[in-house]
Amino acid sequence: MEKKLDNEHMRLEQSLVERLVCTVQKPGRYIGGELNAVTKEAASVRMGLCYPDLYEIGMSNNGIRILYHLANDMEDVSCERFFPVDLDFESVLRNENVPLYTLESYTPLCMLDAVGFNISHELLYTNMLQCLDLGKIPLLAKDRSEGDPIVIAGGGAVSNPMPVMGFADVVFIGDGEDGLIDILSCLKNAKERGLGRRERIDMLSGIEGVLLPGMYTVAFEDEKLLKLEGPVVSKRVFREKSPVDPVKPIVPNIRITQERVVVEATRGCKNFCKFCHAGYFDLPYRSTVCSTLRDRVLEILGNTGYNEVTLSSLSISDYRDLGELVNSLLPSLTERGISISFPSLRVDVSSIPIIEEISDVRATSLTFAVESASERIRALANKRLRNEDLLELMKYFFSRGWRVIKLYFMIGLPGSREEDEADTTVALLREILSFSPRNGEINVTISPFVPKPHTPFQCEEQMGAEYCTDVIQRIKKSLPRKIKIKNHNVYASLLEGIISRGDTRVGEVILKSYQQGCRFDSWTEHFNFQIWEKNLNEVMPHWRALTRGFKDGV
Repeated sequence: MEKKLDNEHMRLEQSLVERLVCTVQKPGRYIGGELNAVTKEAASVRMGLCYPDLYEIGMSNNGIRILYHLANDMEDVSCERFFPVDLDFESVLRNENVPLYTLESYTPLCMLDAVGFNISHELLYTNMLQCLDLGKIPLLAKDRSEGDPIVIAGGGAVSNPMPVMGFADVVFIGDGEDGLIDILSCLKNAKERGLGRRERIDMLSGIEGVLLPGMYTVAFEDEKLLKLEGPVVSKRVFREKSPVDPVKPIVPNIRITQERVVVEATRGCKNFCKFCHAGYFDLPYRSTVCSTLRDRVLEILGNTGYNEVTLSSLSISDYRDLGELVNSLLPSLTERGISISFPSLRVDVSSIPIIEEISDVRATSLTFAVESASERIRALANKRLRNEDLLELMKYFFSRGWRVIKLYFMIGLPGSREEDEADTTVALLREILSFSPRNGEINVTISPFVPKPHTPFQCEEQMGAEYCTDVIQRIKKSLPRKIKIKNHNVYASLLEGIISRGDTRVGEVILKSYQQGCRFDSWTEHFNFQIWEKNLNEVMPHWRALTRGFKDGV
């Protein structure tokens, strides 16, 4: 490695990186140098930050954008980005014995003080291991020594920290804005005092939201948890009412999945759908002040050149000042040909005026989360929606010239054993189709229900892959091609549920599966359930018990 590093800064030579990336697809993923990227030549604490998916996905993650700029606003702190690499570049790095590096300064991950991962869902864990492995950082926390970076894991998936406890030195629970600043300030102070790695980690235990896996004792007997001892950790909550989205977000050099300005309007949700992990884990409900949100949108547009704005929210219809915000933004956006979009609208008549307003800019498509075709199942999930209202809205929007309607359904929710989900879904979609104009499109996405921790449905049964496959196939066979049906991989959803309710033994399964070739498990072309199933059978013969319902939470 020594010959490949700039000896003054212990960074990879630029000429080496340029030579390596020219041999792979999409070299723009690995070269850096984007508009608004932050490079600090001198800093006492250097951290790498990652959303563990390909560059195109990771650069679309708003959490990474926010944390990156908050950290770099700190004095004497440098925060740089890195991402998992596609299989072609992984092969190049291994063959050349070159470590994975940060995009800003080409610093090998093993040379950093800390590396942090924002893990939003459970199928990203093997990607995290790829980054550590390629970055020359021991995969297991117990194998790391004095010179290794401190590995930090946060994000929605670690609301159950047990699967990641073997890999992370530090797990952060909750909102990261204040927490990351506290962590970096603590590491800076510890470094100035000359403290060693173990002492630095121990100092972090006093920060709200920080969980140190080394402080816990866990014991099992077959499928039963016999012992869990360690300190109680409270979730960190960020309560600032002004937007913290960076005014100068990084503008990628290649196409990414979300090429637009994203500004967070609300966090949490007031609807309390019983299956929604984000809705509960992100509580309490918080909304951003309208005037500062408008100003932030316009400032970001001036610094990026994007032609679309998204107001980020779990349920944007619940934002109290949505009408005022849209009315204050539209004149400027319309003049510049910039469209505005909402990630998810509640299905009710209150959405109509707002949708009519934004359609004057550019009518593209409307997205509604229906969840179930059965009113009874929706009621059990606290999803307040009548089929009568849904059909009336579909009829209205198609008649007003909207051509594309996107609908999200979830199968296998509690109560589904008493319904024929295929029949009820087909019947509802046929009624919606009857309102569609000749050139209209109805795009449907079907996802299996996954019971998630910290939701009212966390102890409910997860329906098997056979059930979900049967329902999806019957729906597809019973509908005309004009209704386009996509579905999540039912085995990937099964695995997601197992990890989300799993314990520390799941970490051993994750490690074995990674070592046997698993990565990018949320990508259909890469997902290999056979490897996962083999390792589950070896490590946790009773793993199927994790799909059962748990009486009284046990």
